Amino acid sequence: METSDEPRTITSVTTSQPLTDVYPGNLTVTINLSGTPASDEYYYLRWTTDNFLTNNIAAFTISGSTGTATIAVLPNQNIDFYIFSSSISSISSGENSLFYDLRTIHFNNNGGSNYTCTVKPAYRTVSTAGTYNFNMASAWRGGVVPPASARIEIEPGVSINASYQTLTLDSIELLGSGASFDATGTQITMVNNAALIVPSGTSFTSDFSTSIEFAGTGRIPNALTLNGTIIINDELILSPGVVFNDELQIKTGGFVSSNAPVWGSNSTLAYHATTYTPGLEWSHTGSGTIGTTPGYPNNVNVGDGLNATTVNFNNLDRAMEGTLFVNTSSTFNFNNTTIAADLLTKGLNLWGTIHMNNSNRKIISMGDVVINSGGELNLSSVIGGDLEIRSGGII
Repeated sequence: METSDEPRTITSVTTSQPLTDVYPGNLTVTINLSGTPASDEYYYLRWTTDNFLTNNIAAFTISGSTGTATIAVLPNQNIDFYIFSSSISSISSGENSLFYDLRTIHFNNNGGSNYTCTVKPAYRTVSTAGTYNFNMASAWRGGVVPPASARIEIEPGVSINASYQTLTLDSIELLGSGASFDATGTQITMVNNAALIVPSGTSFTSDFSTSIEFAGTGRIPNALTLNGTIIINDELILSPGVVFNDELQIKTGGFVSSNAPVWGSNSTLAYHATTYTPGLEWSHTGSGTIGTTPGYPNNVNVGDGLNATTVNFNNLDRAMEGTLFVNTSSTFNFNNTTIAADLLTKGLNLWGTIHMNNSNRKIISMGDVVINSGGELNLSSVIGGDLEIRSGGII
């Protein structure tokens, strides 16, 4: 191969991220040459994720004696690359090794070992403290905004404003003191084996309009107060001290494990599964203190008003603070026959049905019992299975 001037060697190679610490996004490779190349000498980055069984090519843009080429790198990729020059103006990806070797003038392969890196699993913010919008590419080490289903990490001192957005993420992890994530008004779908990791000294901000749905298994491994609607479709593993201030919706397949949550004074435990038996989310017995006692819910809501939900409350000793709502088309089966426990509520509000079956224990309402159009309260056929209304409540 001939060029119109002496071919230039590749004297040094640097990268936009240290090869020992590469995060998903873009990796820009910069080369320095032994001089300004002729107009008919071209430089290429040959790279692979499978030890050169397949080959990718990126052309360098040359300015003077310097060139740059950028490749997109994805989580967990193992990347090998080297640089070569050629007199051929356009070289494509997907060829075999001999194809590229026969078109090479000079090359730099790091002394024979190639340049290598393993891309980290998460998109991580820059380390410079400050407030950044989630959609700012400059906020992220790889120089790109995390795509759907990405795992993200927030550096200490970095605040990410993701308010009023719709996001799909794998996990959110705040790495240290001063890291924060603002999810005010944000709709977040958490996918895969998702985790929301908010250790002491960091901040996750949510409000009543925030929605976080765990599409699969979820994990909250730190004490954390959450506002807005939390939706679960699978196991949600909780650390002690998780507080739900607004609503937890349990859909078919969803359940709480490891530790019971604490319920805020305006909170609602909403069962939207086809059928369900209360678990850790509603597990406290006897008197409790709302906002303090784990497993002691405020209001309990059966059904979403559109689809049928059946909650089976069979031989359970459970306590609650607020009102039991049963929505249209839904059913609450109360059937305590072998356990000496009544169900004490602040009130009942029925658009759907309560069946007391053959229970010999009472449902006690400390306030009004409202039976709306289409609502039913079917009392037990057994002595002791009564509805008791106290404190001036009425039907």
